[in-house]
Amino acid sequence: MAFRTEDYLQSIVRELTKLPFETEWAEFKCNTKDPERTAKYISGLSNSAKLCDKPFAYLAYINFSAISNSDVRRTFGLEDNKVKASRIIKDTLKANRIKLVDEKASDKNKRYVPIWA
Repeated sequence: MAFRTEDYLQSIVRELTKLPFETEWAEFKCNTKDPERTAKYISGLSNSAKLCDKPFAYLAYINFSAISNSDVRRTFGLEDNKVKASRIIKDTLKANRIKLVDEKASDKNKRYVPIWA
C-alpha cells in the first residue's frame, strides 16, 4: 500500500483540518527536541489511536515559522505541482485552521501560520 500518494495525503489533510485543535490521537506540540518526551507522546497517541479505532496517530511539531506554497509542496512530495499545494492551502484556509500573515502580500510571497498563532 502506497502511503504517500497524492490522494492519500490530501485525505489526511482534509481529515485533520476538520478536527478540534487536538484529539486523543492527534496533537500539536511546539519545538520539542527531547527524545524521551517525544517517545512518550508517540506511545500515548498510538494507544489512543487504537482505542479510537484510528489507523494512525498524528503528532505535529510546530516551530512557529510561517509556511509558503513551496513548504507545502516539499512536505507532501508535490515539488512540481503548485496547483495541488495551493489546493491544500485553500482547503486548510477554508477550514479555518491557518491564516495569512500579510493580507497584502503577493501570491509569491504569501505565508501562513496556524489560526491560533
